[in-house]
Amino acid sequence: MRLVAVERVFSQGVVADLLKNPEHIELLGICFSKITDRRIIESIAQDPAYSPVVRRMAVEYFADESYLSEVAEAEKATPERKSEEAVQAFVDVYGGGVRGVRAIGRFRRSEKALRALGTIARQGGETGGLAVEYLCSALGSANPKLVDCATAELEVLKDPDLVDCIIRSLDKPDLREPIRGVLVRIDTPEARAALAEYFSVQ
Repeated sequence: MRLVAVERVFSQGVVADLLKNPEHIELLGICFSKITDRRIIESIAQDPAYSPVVRRMAVEYFADESYLSEVAEAEKATPERKSEEAVQAFVDVYGGGVRGVRAIGRFRRSEKALRALGTIARQGGETGGLAVEYLCSALGSANPKLVDCATAELEVLKDPDLVDCIIRSLDKPDLREPIRGVLVRIDTPEARAALAEYFSVQ
């Protein structure tokens, strides 16, 4: 009966209030499906009055490319240092760390998202490694602009740990040739060793 009642509520604000005391997952899903106002979703994501589960779901629903566009505009209007701050702000909105990188990774069919992933990759660490994985997967795109963009972001990476992340993508048959091209451009000792080892037995 409660699920039917939620379906008939037209006020998104009222539906958002119902999320403060959810009793089961099914109710959460219906409530979120009724909310289309991005501002309400954003406020839920940031409001500690909601449970961690509800806030996490809001982060997922809030992930849209229009917000990513705002970050891209900030990158154009500010120097490189600020660009990193803009991307980090985006990651933080989506819960920070790996969760934030995954939110951007959802849009890897966008050049803006690939450039943001490149910025994160250059910072290294766990999030940098995850960003590299998304960039490598974009090399398999049928869109040559996305392939070129992902290649440009990957070929500047020289950190051995990040190069190792790229090398691991050689295990995926559809990525072997584009990854090979990236490693040739990187041209570090690690990249050269991987090329010699992997392609000498092919």
